Amino acid sequence: MDSHGPGRYPLWRSARGTRFGEQDQGDGTPLTIGGTVHPKGLGTHAWSEAVYCTAGHCSTLKAEVGLDDAQDNVGAQRGTVTFEVWKYRTKAVDTGKLGWQDKAVPLDVDVSGGLFVRLVATTADDGNGSDHADWGGLKISCSA
Repeated sequence: MDSHGPGRYPLWRSARGTRFGEQDQGDGTPLTIGGTVHPKGLGTHAWSEAVYCTAGHCSTLKAEVGLDDAQDNVGAQRGTVTFEVWKYRTKAVDTGKLGWQDKAVPLDVDVSGGLFVRLVATTADDGNGSDHADWGGLKISCSA
């Protein structure tokens, strides 16, 4: 069974639905990274964390991560984040610092055997101004 994020086993998250809406989940516009619109995914603002209970039933996590294109229209044109994927207590992926001009980074992460998967977007240690971090096309593949 495949699950488009947020996943089949959502446990806890500190992020909202589509792009950084101001009121309720889903009140933003579609996630867009490098001109590519992602109808599914997770839109966050660094610092954020989403934790999924995969209970050892999931095998892979796929996404395209980057700063939302809305940052292209910000006068100061700024924003930097890092994206991390944790399989239980082990960091499986760290993209390093990504800026508003960087293209989306594709992720294809082995999460098999993990009890939990954590998706983290950090401020890249330079403040959180304009850090609209998108997990475009987020998909966690799980068995029944």
